[in-house]
Amino acid sequence: MGTETEEQTTTKAISGFSAMTQAIDELVVNATGRIAIFDRDLADYGFNSAERFNRLKVFLLASRRNHIQIVVHRSEYLERDCTRMIILLRQFPHAVSISRTLPEAQRVSDAFMVVNGLHYFHRFHSDQPGAELALYDESGSSELQRRFEEILTYSEPAVGATVLGL
Repeated sequence: MGTETEEQTTTKAISGFSAMTQAIDELVVNATGRIAIFDRDLADYGFNSAERFNRLKVFLLASRRNHIQIVVHRSEYLERDCTRMIILLRQFPHAVSISRTLPEAQRVSDAFMVVNGLHYFHRFHSDQPGAELALYDESGSSELQRRFEEILTYSEPAVGATVLGL
């Protein structure tokens, strides 16, 4: 059995929301270190499900070094309807961040998730069902990670870990 970097690159075409959700679950289960997610609003992939919540919580509890960075164009879904992600943000404020893009990045129309710098899920356009899951693809993951960092540069904190109010 080889190490993670010695494994064969595997790429699989994904079509349909159910298959996309399964692909993301596969990445989360195998995550160590960092999960970087970029999407329009995070509404399409089951991020408010109990199963995903539990998988992400297990990931965050596995190591203090594990963290999740999320950038969305619109944060209303997360704030209003995705209570489990907000719970994770509040339970792990040191390890979970959610940002919203500024106008300079609003034209980006794909969605992706990069895990461990080796694996990724890439939805080619947010309005289309086509996507790709790649495992052990350091080159493709690096390219998407660079794009994520650039998008993150053109974003601002969107959802905080504290609740303000009277």
